[in-house]
Order: sequence, then structure tokens, then C-alpha cells
Amino acid sequence: MTPEYRESVLARQEPSLAPVSSLPLAVLAYNAIRRAILSSEFRFGERLPEAAISSSLGMSRQPVREALIMLRNDGLVVERPRLGTFVCEMSVRDFIDLYNIRIPLEVMATRLAVRTGAALSAVEAVLADMKDAQDSSSALDVADISDLEYRFHREVFVASGNVHLLRVFESLSGSMQLALTLDNSVYEGTATTVEEHVPLVAALRSGVERVAADAMRDHIVASFLPVVTRLKGDINDIVWPDVQPVTSSL
Repeated sequence: MTPEYRESVLARQEPSLAPVSSLPLAVLAYNAIRRAILSSEFRFGERLPEAAISSSLGMSRQPVREALIMLRNDGLVVERPRLGTFVCEMSVRDFIDLYNIRIPLEVMATRLAVRTGAALSAVEAVLADMKDAQDSSSALDVADISDLEYRFHREVFVASGNVHLLRVFESLSGSMQLALTLDNSVYEGTATTVEEHVPLVAALRSGVERVAADAMRDHIVASFLPVVTRLKGDINDIVWPDVQPVTSSL
């Protein structure tokens, strides 16, 4: 290579190329379809045609098929033999049944986290992400806020130290996020999400088990009860957990 040619190569500008995602196509398809479901672009009971989705995403059917399997494992879609894949349906009865499981699980995880004096740095890190999202100029949609909400509550379960409890919560995560699409007005924006979680962290930090448990129960009920009322469900079907410690020493 002559000195002149070397100089011409070094002087040449690097081409401007768009970044290429390193995620597998199936994961990209999964993220796109999941976001559309949580944002109610795909409605309860709606069929998810592989061909149309593949065309819309600009990819072959195989990664879309793999994505639908992952979504089925999450509890967001269901496969009906000879008919195809559909978004799961959820009635107000399903909604109440689901929260009759979620409320006591969350209260239990909260009590254990406080009782064991667990580190809360991961919980606070998610709250910091919520605040960053609030300060960001880009608006977040329902799926984004739902993900932040899920991450926060999952970290409370991690802090509980009970791996079995965490597994139960994770097994319900898809259904819980699907339930929130019954009424997207539950999420009024990131500012509301931050406001709702700041007192939760303070209650967890208090070191008082009942204070934290009450705060968690009230937090869930604040978003859950209006939806049940709006959908004309019977609030008497809700089983409220007793957060009173068994002995006064707890």
C-alpha cells in the first residue's frame, strides 16, 4: 500500500449505517405483538393471523409463530385447534378472581420483605426509572408503564426472599398485565405512577410490617376497585386480606 493510498483511505469518512438490532427476530416479534395486546390494538378474543402479522412486521412466519408460543406461555394468548391463535378473553369475573389471588400474594410479599429487613435498593432503582421516564420528553404508552409497574412489584417479591412466592407471582404476570387492558384509564400517565409508588417505598422503609402491608393493599385496591365498579362487577366478591399480625409482637 503506497503512502498516498493509505492517506486516502484514512481520510475517507466512515459510512453512516443504521444500527442493527442484535435481538432474535422471534423476540422482536414477541415484543411488538405483546405491546399491541397491552395497548388494546389487539382486543380480547381477537384472532392473531400469522400471515398478516408477518407481513406487517416484515419478517417470515417462523419467528412470528415462535413469538405466539412465547405469548401463550405468558398467558396472553390461547391456541384453538384448527382455528388459530387468539388474544385471551377476560371477563369481570376473571378480573376479580385474578385479583383475589394477587392482593394476598402482594401483601404477603410485602410483610416478608419488611419482616426480614430486606435490602430495597432494587425496588428504589425501579422507582428511579419511573421518575426518569416522567422527566423524559418522550411519552410512554400503556405497555411501557405496565412494564415499569410489573418490575416494581416483582422486586418486592424478590425482596421477600421466598422463591416459591416469586414463582407464583411470575406465573400470573401475563394475566395481570392483560387484566389492566380492561380499562387503560388505570394508567393516567407516568406522573401518576410515580406518585402512587413513592409512598409504597416509604412504607417499606418504615420497618413496620402492618404499615407496609396496608400501603400495598391500598395501592392495589386504588386501581382495581374503580375498574370493578365501572365494569359493574360485584365488589362483595372481593376477598380482602386481613393484614393484622397474628401476634402483637410482629
